Amino acid sequence: MSLSLEDVSSTPFAFIINQKGKQVGIVSYCEDDTNGVESIELEPGFKFQLSPEPSKEELKSRTLFVAGESGAGKSYFVKQYAERYHKEYPKHPIYLISYLEQDETLDSFKPITRINAFTQEVLDECLSWDLKEEFSNCFIIFDDIDSVVNKKTKEIIYGFLNKILRIGRHSFTSCAYVGHALYGSNELKQILNECMTITFFPKYLNYKKMKYLLENYFGLSKEQIEKVKSIRDRSATFIKGADKIILTDTRCFLLN
Repeated sequence: MSLSLEDVSSTPFAFIINQKGKQVGIVSYCEDDTNGVESIELEPGFKFQLSPEPSKEELKSRTLFVAGESGAGKSYFVKQYAERYHKEYPKHPIYLISYLEQDETLDSFKPITRINAFTQEVLDECLSWDLKEEFSNCFIIFDDIDSVVNKKTKEIIYGFLNKILRIGRHSFTSCAYVGHALYGSNELKQILNECMTITFFPKYLNYKKMKYLLENYFGLSKEQIEKVKSIRDRSATFIKGADKIILTDTRCFLLN
């Protein structure tokens, strides 16, 4: 397996965007190693953007895990992804379930509709919602739900998220979990196991935490960890699959 900028026969996992926000290229998997490359680095003025189109392994939906400290750029990353999702699927709704009443970045993108999931009525019903009837062909953002204090409420909201992660592909329901911690709780273990992409922010993560994440959750070797450590971009996304991929703002490489 290798990377290709030209193979249009397979679903792209990333787009190349210029300074004006226009798509000028794609990045996809290439089965023929002789025609592909192991790494791609963009010239100044261009950046990679994660594609909302499900790969063959994801089948019908995408599931994202995005975590980092406050100010790292989580909301901005997810907003950009939502904008690309809306461009690709303009008729598919985008919903936001957030512990915060306001989020300047996410709320600025008008196609996003907030769901007040913390009313008693919704809490009583959400676990029994039929995804095919209520949330087919949509993208749901779960933002800052790790800040929920009430134990019962937290169990319900995480239960609804895990329902989407496990069976959302049958209803074409994509979702993104956006939180602060990268690991350390049973809830996060389940989410990390189910999500197809994991986005973190290297500049806001000390080496000890990064090493633990890459070693214990990604299963990377010392050599691979050093390769990830060299990233200087703001965000880095680990794309699961038979061939592990790291996608940053300006770099894309296989973890061989």
